Amino acid sequence: MSVSDAKARVEAAFKRKEDQARDGGNAWAEYEAKSRAITKNMERLRALRLAKEAAKPEATKDSGRTVYPGVRLNGEASRPPSTPRQTASTQTATMGRAVQRTGRAKR
Repeated sequence: MSVSDAKARVEAAFKRKEDQARDGGNAWAEYEAKSRAITKNMERLRALRLAKEAAKPEATKDSGRTVYPGVRLNGEASRPPSTPRQTASTQTATMGRAVQRTGRAKR
């Protein structure tokens, strides 16, 4: 390998790194421009939403809460419908059926 080949390889690597640095700067500038555009659009949409909500009559405004069927909206605390809990009487009835089917208690 000659000195001129080594020198050419080093110059090519240097040029490649310069190109990468320039491309990285351009990519960063594009990223920042897109980020600013997204932020500007979000601010515009937020302002439109707030103006629309302000224009609504107070009675029709939604509080933003999830409403379950049968739940009162007047501020009283209530829970969403849930599954019934198994009581001692249903446990013994279940065990009784298991004994009838198999002849021994289920464990």
